[in-house]
Amino acid sequence: MEGAKIWLVVLTWIISSAQADENKTNLQNQITSLLDIVQKVVSDFDSLRQQHRELEHQYHLLSDEFRSLRFNHIPSTKSVRTDEQASQPVHPKFAHSRSAFLAPQEIALDQKGAKSDRGLQREASIPGFIENNGQKGEKGDRGPKGDAGIPGFNGDDGYDGHKGEKGDPGIKGDAGISGFNGDDGIDGPKGGKGEPGNSGIQGQKGNTGTTGPGGHKGNTGDTGPTGQKGDTGIPGPAGQKGIGAPGTVGLKGDSGTPGLAGLKGDSGTPGLAGLKGTSGIQGPIGPTGLKGQKGLKGDVCPMDAQIAFYARFYQTINAMSNEVIAFPNIGTKIGTSYERSGLFTCKVTGIYVFTWSIEVNSEHTLKTLLMVNGSERGQLIVQGSVSNGNIGSTTVVIRLSVTDRVLILQDSVSPGTILGNSSSFSGFFLHPV
Repeated sequence: MEGAKIWLVVLTWIISSAQADENKTNLQNQITSLLDIVQKVVSDFDSLRQQHRELEHQYHLLSDEFRSLRFNHIPSTKSVRTDEQASQPVHPKFAHSRSAFLAPQEIALDQKGAKSDRGLQREASIPGFIENNGQKGEKGDRGPKGDAGIPGFNGDDGYDGHKGEKGDPGIKGDAGISGFNGDDGIDGPKGGKGEPGNSGIQGQKGNTGTTGPGGHKGNTGDTGPTGQKGDTGIPGPAGQKGIGAPGTVGLKGDSGTPGLAGLKGDSGTPGLAGLKGTSGIQGPIGPTGLKGQKGLKGDVCPMDAQIAFYARFYQTINAMSNEVIAFPNIGTKIGTSYERSGLFTCKVTGIYVFTWSIEVNSEHTLKTLLMVNGSERGQLIVQGSVSNGNIGSTTVVIRLSVTDRVLILQDSVSPGTILGNSSSFSGFFLHPV
């Protein structure tokens, strides 16, 4: 059996090889046919190029003959090659045609023509009178432009120039035609069984299928078990007391009928609160209320109670611990309570509102305090970010009495902290008490 399998494999391989050889032979025949076609095209092109050269040669000969007839066989000095020109090398491509063009002219210059007959001698004429030379005539008009001359012959090819520099890379050409598919390789041996893959993600629960058709009526079931014992009958009347020894203890009687239901028990502990329900739809906007009555006219604020100020820096300053911050650049000042040194002195007892803003440079921290008579009444901590500075502000509402002194104090300062010029200090009198 094993031998038959081996012969089957060998036979299959031989048939595959024969088909591959046949495909290879067909491909070689196609390539040979293409080469024949290319050689024929090249041969036709060479023939056409040779015909073109012959026609060009005949054209030059006819042109030279026409030029000689037009000028009465007078050789043109422009066509005569000098010794220096004759010594220059001539491209082999034009050697034959150039010798045919220049040969007749060179012969005409070198050979001596036949001597002609002498002309008749005329009698001497009577000398004429000598007259005074006339005046020189005016310069004549310029003659018309002559006809264009016959185009000259093509000059000799110049010497080959020096090799030029390497040109820029050309544009990438289009993709070539895909080659023929190669012969199929011999099948390799069967690979071993791979290791089991990881378990895939559990798929989603499928939709509930449609209800199946009703089943057939089942067979009659077996007889059921015996029913429970019936209820105990009503007890009979008591018999007369017998005489004799006490009898043995009787068997345990049947259970009595269940008693009546007991009273309702106490309520259990309340359950956990349920989830919050969704918000209801917003109701319509109610009607506008009636306009209120005009309030009573307030008291006139006395002039000494009109107090407000706003001040900031002229430029940045270096922060220092336990130092009072002065805000000398006063933008608003009503009353005389605020000074450029940053000190505010109360002149009217009442409620005041103070706000201060602090700007610090990056990676630095500054803590400031609002001090009233040496006691802290408010604080502000500002910390700069890693790449940028930061600015913070806070507001304090306090009650002051006459002569109370208010200022901003630097409490804790990280080394190198700089106060920016956006820092400011402001306050105003709210109402008396």
